[in-house]
Amino acid sequence: MLKHKIKTDRFVPSYIRCIMIRQFYCSLGAVLKINIVSCFILVCICSCRSDVTETVDQDMLDSLDQAWIDFDADLLAVDTSQFAASMDALIEKYPVFAELYFRQVVRLAPPTDSLQIDPRRLSQFLHSPLSTMLRSKRDSVFADLSPWKRDMAVAMVRFAKLFPGRDIPDIYLLNSEFGYYPFVWQDAEGRDALGISLEMFLGEAFPYESLAVQSPVFSQYNLISLQADYMVKKSMDVLIDDALDYPLDNRLIDLMIHQGKKIYLLSKIFPDRPESYWMEYTEEQMKWCEQNEEEIWRFLIGEDLLYTAKGTHKYTEPAASSPGMPPSAPGRVANWIGFRIVKAYMDAYGDLDRLLSHKDAQQLLREAKYKPSR
Repeated sequence: MLKHKIKTDRFVPSYIRCIMIRQFYCSLGAVLKINIVSCFILVCICSCRSDVTETVDQDMLDSLDQAWIDFDADLLAVDTSQFAASMDALIEKYPVFAELYFRQVVRLAPPTDSLQIDPRRLSQFLHSPLSTMLRSKRDSVFADLSPWKRDMAVAMVRFAKLFPGRDIPDIYLLNSEFGYYPFVWQDAEGRDALGISLEMFLGEAFPYESLAVQSPVFSQYNLISLQADYMVKKSMDVLIDDALDYPLDNRLIDLMIHQGKKIYLLSKIFPDRPESYWMEYTEEQMKWCEQNEEEIWRFLIGEDLLYTAKGTHKYTEPAASSPGMPPSAPGRVANWIGFRIVKAYMDAYGDLDRLLSHKDAQQLLREAKYKPSR
């Protein structure tokens, strides 16, 4: 059995399940064989305070203890003339992450034997047409990481105010060949660490839509979240999702309120961003929701959807549209209504601890006295 694992014992909605491409991709349009790998990500639960200050000053950023580690660069620098010694040094430097990476992420080592890497297989992986192309694209899009480092630092400071006592994770950059969105594990000191596959955020530099037939992750409605601008946001999604207790029931109202809490937290971490950013909507999609809030609410009530668990994913997970609504209605509209309910609740009570510890979604709805905008 593996000694260390990516945290997997909490449920994560299917829209952040991972896919792994194990075949070459070339710009001429080779057919990809994609192996879908479901990955569930865990972050430990912590208490939170009743409010959060949105202002982040330079002293807070300067005191932030967070390292950025380019594991892919270190791996590429392995000395092939002294392979065994060089790999031993890499594993000694990153004992937990090396095990996770080689056993679970790229699967170049078996799950039970000692961590022995075949130099031929590693070379094939590192220098495959896919890896070489992705490295070039990534180095172009993220040639200067300083803007993302600052955005991540600001987001982490705000996250720490929401969840004091939680680890500020070090960040490991890796090549998973589209295997993973950001994920969390515990390092050798027992602290949370965050892995980020930058090839998941290349935006227009990579034709993701060519992969849509193999995985819905790359569908048109998801392309907005594959832009570089969303790398920090998707990292926060992982931390927030697993910092919250998952609802005890699977009714639509339970999932709506759960998602609404997450979006509310995102609004506190990214207060300078528009609502469309928190929702991963286009401006047009966001405008449609705002103009049709009352109609959305009436539909959910009129179709008796709030208190059923059947088909709830159709309104809470990414999709091109929402069934039964006009074609211009984006997916995940129930999540947005959940956010509006949570916002009404916080406008009334202003107590973040009370919100995050509230287990009864139906009672929260009553207490919020939510009234959709006309």
